[in-house]
Amino acid sequence: MAPNHHAPIDIRIQLHFFLTTVAAALEVLGEDEYPTFTRVNLLGRVLILLGLVWLQPQPQQEQPESNTTKMTSSILQFSMALAYLASVAFCFYKMPFCFESDLWSAQTDAVVAVFLLVRAAQSNDNVDGNSNHHHNDSKPSVPVDHLSATLLAMYGCFYTAAGFFKLNSHFLDPDASCATIFATLHLHYYAGPWLPSTDHLVAMAAAIKPWAPLATLAVELVMGLGLTLGVQEWFHQRQWILYRIGLPAILYFHGAVCATPRPVDISFFAVQCAARLCVAHTPAAWERAYTTWWRPHGVLLIGVVAAWVAFGIQTEFTFNNWSYAAYVFILALHQTALWCRTQPQFMTVDTKAPIATMEWLPNSWSWSTRLAVLWAFWYSFGMIVTGLMEEASPNMFANLQTHGGSNHLLVPTGILLRREGPEIRVEATTSAWLTTTYPADLTHTLQGGSAVTSVLDAIGNPAPSFFNGGANRVLGLFRKGWLPHSGTFVPYTVPGLEFQRLVWEAIREDGTFRVTYAHLPEEGDDPQTTTDEQWRGTAVARRIHAEVTHGTVTECRVEIFAKKEENSPTNSSCDPSTDLIYDRFLQETPWWRRKLSMYHGYPILYEPDGTTVRPSITCFGP
Repeated sequence: MAPNHHAPIDIRIQLHFFLTTVAAALEVLGEDEYPTFTRVNLLGRVLILLGLVWLQPQPQQEQPESNTTKMTSSILQFSMALAYLASVAFCFYKMPFCFESDLWSAQTDAVVAVFLLVRAAQSNDNVDGNSNHHHNDSKPSVPVDHLSATLLAMYGCFYTAAGFFKLNSHFLDPDASCATIFATLHLHYYAGPWLPSTDHLVAMAAAIKPWAPLATLAVELVMGLGLTLGVQEWFHQRQWILYRIGLPAILYFHGAVCATPRPVDISFFAVQCAARLCVAHTPAAWERAYTTWWRPHGVLLIGVVAAWVAFGIQTEFTFNNWSYAAYVFILALHQTALWCRTQPQFMTVDTKAPIATMEWLPNSWSWSTRLAVLWAFWYSFGMIVTGLMEEASPNMFANLQTHGGSNHLLVPTGILLRREGPEIRVEATTSAWLTTTYPADLTHTLQGGSAVTSVLDAIGNPAPSFFNGGANRVLGLFRKGWLPHSGTFVPYTVPGLEFQRLVWEAIREDGTFRVTYAHLPEEGDDPQTTTDEQWRGTAVARRIHAEVTHGTVTECRVEIFAKKEENSPTNSSCDPSTDLIYDRFLQETPWWRRKLSMYHGYPILYEPDGTTVRPSITCFGP
């Protein structure tokens, strides 16, 4: 749909809806548990898009809007709001089995929906909040500009938190950091075929390894801070921070993530974010982007990105690869709009209006903007610090320890979890559910197979080196057979609340199984522990051996350990009030907590001696 300054609905709103509909179409390809909703949602969005196309005035149309046009515009805005709210409700329904990108989208879509509902209900003559329909960027539609600033500030919180929580000792440890794994994947896939030997590849990987965590941390902080500072009132005349630093860093970082070899090519995340960041550009920038799209430089740009897609599509058109192709299209749109802002011949719309000026915050933040940004800040930082959330919070591939201690260098994490009962270490089990759900070793699925793992082993990152319990939880990777399980049980720790959920699920899924698990003592109570990881891997206050038959606990005994190692454990029967094996998850956990809180299982891995626990938690996600 061509942008038009005289359109009843701002082009940024239209484009936001169009690109989020592209994301909804991709979701139809990837969502197999709720296909009816995704298909109905897509159909409704397509019908609304047809209405938007019909509502577009002819380029020469200058006369005021008719009452029919105004009414149609209000109906379409109301319909768009319902579509956004449907997506928000769907995300809430799926919680806690959703990704952080789903919650980012839901929160910002809720803001857009409220905005559209208010606009649809307004009875003034100008739907865009400006009595002069011939608006330009010198006197923009202030309400839509405020909406843009609100969404960008919210995403600024999300991205800043994603970088901030990587400021922890385990992510900065190259022997455990996710950054090392991903950098090696890129190096092996893109540079490996051009290097004369594997030794050269290993040498290059070893040289990059110490810098990969620091570089990733720096880039992600630049992304978040560039977006946040770019929409602040005191930077109003310095929007180059947003358009030349923050936004390009985000777009091309997502492009690099899309280009990461499997199974880390999370392209749909990039589509979800880039589709919603389209509000960063002014209407004039989008108009110029549209009119220059098929000029020579536009054709060249399309050729470059098409080559990029061809290089990124690896073996077949999977869901991630379709998302990759869609992201390159959205990236090309963004880049064209950014390019138009910097070219002298496109610096004006009608020789008066400079594209580079957008009066987002002419006076101050509105109360609604403050409320939305405050919520985004609380979600981004408060949820992790308190421990109310781990899965779906903005700590993607951060090696961040939320439960069983904290490894962040500046702030505590999981404060409430320390008051809710002991950390649980699952040591052995015959339950398929408890074995495959966490910690979800995906090392054997890394693209490149043994060639990649041999390089990682040579530079000091031996297998297993990549876990993704979050993706396994949300997508059911092993349960649905999308990826093969390694067949090996890896011990792991979870908070008591998550262990109750796991046992409740295992009783439903397996029915009959045995499990041995330990209550960890309070940190520092065990004199035999020398590091947090050694404590997590070896310390024990109570060890429980339980057997479940047809969904009922038929045997349960406990070994109680004194604080000193020389004391032998005391054997006893299980205490239903403390040993967490009985079905208390539904009875004692509030519904909102079950909906909000889901936690990752942290793998426990050992050094080659078989007794010393690795000093840092190995890469896990998302």
